[in-house]
Amino acid sequence: MNKSKYINFLFLLILISSCSLTKGLKEGEYLLYDIKVEGNKRTSRTELLNLSRQSPNTRIPLLNTSMGVAIYRFGEWTYDSTKHLENKQRYEAERKELLEIEENENLDKKQRKRLFKLNNNIASLEKRLEYGNFFMRTGNPPVIYDSTKAEESSRQMAYFLLNNGFFDASTDFSVEKRRKRATVTYLIVENEPYKIDSFYTRSDDENIYEILQRNQRRTNIKVRGIYNQSAISQERQRVEDLLKENGYYTFSRSYIEYNVYKDTLEKSVVIEQVIRKPSFADIHQVYFLDSVYFSIDPPSSEFVDEGIKTEFRDINFELYRDKYSEKIIASRIFLNKGDLYSRRDVIETQRQLANLDLFRFVNIAFDTLGNTLRPRIYTQPNQKYQITNQMGASITEQIPGPFFSHSLRNRNLFRGAEIFEFFFRAGLEGVVSFTGEGGVFRSRELNTSASIIFPQFLFFA
Repeated sequence: MNKSKYINFLFLLILISSCSLTKGLKEGEYLLYDIKVEGNKRTSRTELLNLSRQSPNTRIPLLNTSMGVAIYRFGEWTYDSTKHLENKQRYEAERKELLEIEENENLDKKQRKRLFKLNNNIASLEKRLEYGNFFMRTGNPPVIYDSTKAEESSRQMAYFLLNNGFFDASTDFSVEKRRKRATVTYLIVENEPYKIDSFYTRSDDENIYEILQRNQRRTNIKVRGIYNQSAISQERQRVEDLLKENGYYTFSRSYIEYNVYKDTLEKSVVIEQVIRKPSFADIHQVYFLDSVYFSIDPPSSEFVDEGIKTEFRDINFELYRDKYSEKIIASRIFLNKGDLYSRRDVIETQRQLANLDLFRFVNIAFDTLGNTLRPRIYTQPNQKYQITNQMGASITEQIPGPFFSHSLRNRNLFRGAEIFEFFFRAGLEGVVSFTGEGGVFRSRELNTSASIIFPQFLFFA
């Protein structure tokens, strides 16, 4: 390290070390220096600390100071709010004059440009008045201990323990104040967690009850395990997904309720899952699929008259021109007439059609008639040709060299959803001789490739 770098480094250390974290605190203010959690045995200390509404500033251990606070205080030292207020008032007065002129007559080009600049200046000043200058926005203000936030943190920890089966838990906190620093210690008393004694489902719909019973082993609520609120949330989502896979198109998690019955002597709970009836019927409706309608919209209104209607495997096609293979598209549609509605099939259909790389988007909607759903798939063709050119410089040894690459993508080459790809790259580099006598050796690169991707097997072995 040379002398100038050493001096700059030493100056930086002196500057940082001189920025005491407690400097500039008002009477009665204490810097939040540290937070601790004590008494927890089964719960995670990290998860409890993450619930704290205040966290101490990150400090440099050896210097016992904070770079973020030092930057923030430097910004405060150079910040002049009075000057910003005066400039804002001056800009607003000038803007008002221009707006009055605009009401009576049109502004000329110079005035419009000035009005645009004034709006930007006022917005910038409002940002500085609210958030401070660049250094104040980059750094971190010192965290001042707030008793109300400490109380809120203690309550949040109590809720966390309650949601994790510690129904008899209690929380409190203590504060040690010394030399303008405050250390907050959260005191946790967990007591015994409550375990799940039994879990059952109640539903007036026999079909739903049978589906849930068949899939009971996949439940997220485990008997003899510790009660966990997140497991109930996961179970609610699982039940909704399961029923949507079995024809219940309109079912949602809002129909699922959970009742938790607590036994304080045995330290156990019984969980009841209730499937409520819809308000407009006695049971939830099961939906079956009707014929599928597949539509490829033209790229613009000029080609509306070029649509062609065909039918293949109970799928009604309305294609933009006769350019696409109904067989290939039908093989990517997993919605069949007469099948129960399944959200998994809908998602898989959308994914498989998107993987063909033929369409800009794939939207699936349903028309409802009684207990029948008519799937409608809307798409729009992607651009047939996609060309990409790149130019730049690359270096692998010592001397950089230019390169050029070109790629071509032709979609739906033979009208069977084939993708043709062509790639070309040319480059030049220089390599210095290791002996130092041979000068610079030139390295040339020339690479080309072509491929066709077929969306189906051409032959079977």
